[in-house]
Amino acid sequence: MSASQPRTIGQEFEGQRSSAEPEIFTISEIAEQVGVSEKTIRFYEEKGLIKPARFGGQRVFTRADRGRIRIIVRSSQQIGLTLHQIGKYLEAYDASASEVEAIKTLYRYTYGFLEDFQKRREALDEGIKGLDQILTFAVERLRENGVTQEEFEELDRTAEAPARARTGRKPKGSKSPKGDADG
Repeated sequence: MSASQPRTIGQEFEGQRSSAEPEIFTISEIAEQVGVSEKTIRFYEEKGLIKPARFGGQRVFTRADRGRIRIIVRSSQQIGLTLHQIGKYLEAYDASASEVEAIKTLYRYTYGFLEDFQKRREALDEGIKGLDQILTFAVERLRENGVTQEEFEELDRTAEAPARARTGRKPKGSKSPKGDADG
């Protein structure tokens, strides 16, 4: 594409198409191809994230629309962005005057999201460190007060139950006095 005809973000994401692929799709075809429900696609339209054309009252989607929906789905499911954040990004991208400006927008937003994610990871790491220190203190004090290995095992079973109920799995790296000879 030339600089005078910027591609849309959906086109950028879709890449080259096969000559056998149709130019337009129905909502059910898009839903199947992208892996979301038709209701989800209508919801994205209600939120203004996509604007499919209408033909005879029926929504019709282009390859660029499909690419845009894929971006929305991946941004929300894999990256964890809110629909509001995705909408602001797409709005800024769409308002860009040229392809270079659009890519600059992509860069700025992505860089900002990455910085935010890194700050969140640092905060989580600090939280994990604090919880680890509390558990270490608790284990030491319980040992000093004569808690047996069997009692620790019972504590582990009862402590894990709420975590399993929330996440369906045992907390990673959780401290346990199991296997300690002096327990």
